[in-house]
Amino acid sequence: MNGLRTSWFTFGQGHAHHLSGFTYDHDVVAKITAPDPRARMFELFGPKWGMEYGEEPDMSYYPRGVVEL
Repeated sequence: MNGLRTSWFTFGQGHAHHLSGFTYDHDVVAKITAPDPRARMFELFGPKWGMEYGEEPDMSYYPRGVVEL
């Protein structure tokens, strides 16, 4: 095993972040593959995000799709 895990993260209604010219908000899912995806999420966005999932969430709620970080 390579020691990497993948998690999908969502953002709350009031959580909008602008990173590298892209807006992460409640309409997008961030996909992170890393040794500790949650730690990476905190590095990028601090505590202002919604939920962490072990598999891709129901994408009908996220019209802007998945963005891999």
